[in-house]
Amino acid sequence: MSGISTSHPVAILRTHRGLDVETYASELDCVLQIINNGSLGRAIDPRMHGWASEPHREAVKRVIAHAQEVLVAIDEQIVKDNAS
Repeated sequence: MSGISTSHPVAILRTHRGLDVETYASELDCVLQIINNGSLGRAIDPRMHGWASEPHREAVKRVIAHAQEVLVAIDEQIVKDNAS
C-alpha cells in the first residue's frame, strides 16, 4: 500500500462499501471507535452485523473479557516488579 502518510493511527476496515481507511486521533480512539462499530459483530457471525445486533453485543462482551485479562496481567506484573 502506498500513499498513506500520517502521524495518526490508521485502520483499514471492511464495511458494506468495501475497504475503508480510517485515521484516528490516537490508538485508544481507534479501539473505542472500532468497538462502537456494528461491523465488529462479523467476527461472531459473518452474516449478521449491525450496531446493537446480538453478534455486536457478543463481540463487545469478548472485548471486555479480554480487557479484564489484560488488567489482571498488568497487576501481576506490577506485583512482580515491586517484589524485586
